[in-house]
Amino acid sequence: MREEYGQQLDTISHELILMSDLVGTAISSATQALLSGDLGLAENVIDADARINELNAQVEEQCFRIAARQAPVRSEEHTSELQS
Repeated sequence: MREEYGQQLDTISHELILMSDLVGTAISSATQALLSGDLGLAENVIDADARINELNAQVEEQCFRIAARQAPVRSEEHTSELQS
């Protein structure tokens, strides 16, 4: 179970790194488009934003699933309180 948890966290970490790289590229391209007045480049940045949004939604969903699986159920909370 812990190995699976670690793998899930690794997957999220890799997706966050990918998303950060995409955002960095988007910022650079958007700045270049703004400074040069390149409308085509600006449109490319807007189009590429869909992938960033998709990754964000995937990471968020994965985090919610992991949190839900790792949260103690009521009986576990009661047992740990008794052991304390």
